Amino acid sequence: MKNIISILISALILISCTPSKEELNTKIGNLETKFSQNIKQGFDITTANELLETYASYIKNYSDDNQINEIKLKAGELAMNMKKHALAVNYLEQIYLQVSDFDKMEQVLFFLGNIYENQIFDIESAEKYYTELIEKYPNSKYANDVKITLNNLGKTAEELFEELKLKNDSTQTDSLKENI
Repeated sequence: MKNIISILISALILISCTPSKEELNTKIGNLETKFSQNIKQGFDITTANELLETYASYIKNYSDDNQINEIKLKAGELAMNMKKHALAVNYLEQIYLQVSDFDKMEQVLFFLGNIYENQIFDIESAEKYYTELIEKYPNSKYANDVKITLNNLGKTAEELFEELKLKNDSTQTDSLKENI
């Protein structure tokens, strides 16, 4: 009997500690506004951490909500910008692997490619996500940048510099020929 009462009390405490969906939505809205206002003065790490924790709470407590993928996308983008790449990949790959018809999948693919390229330095995975973005969304706002990125993926700064130098030398030579 004593154990049952302890379990009931523990359950009541847990339930009372979980904020309602409305409370979390309000808190998210307020933090997003505060964060976007403060970004003009620099990255506000305190607000960013609080916002990320609030997203995590929403995701944990309301995973069946119809806006959960939007929240995961926001959490993934924020985590990416905070250089928390493992957390960012976790949220973004949840969308990628579980939701085939997400209306912002091109953004998910772009973020995943970017994280793997620039934070994790896994060129093979970056290429996978970038290539899928180009194949599935050729008219995406990210398409032109991704095509350029794919052409330069894995190249060192020195290699890129040499290619640029050769291209400039070639352009100058062609220009001189036209003037002769």
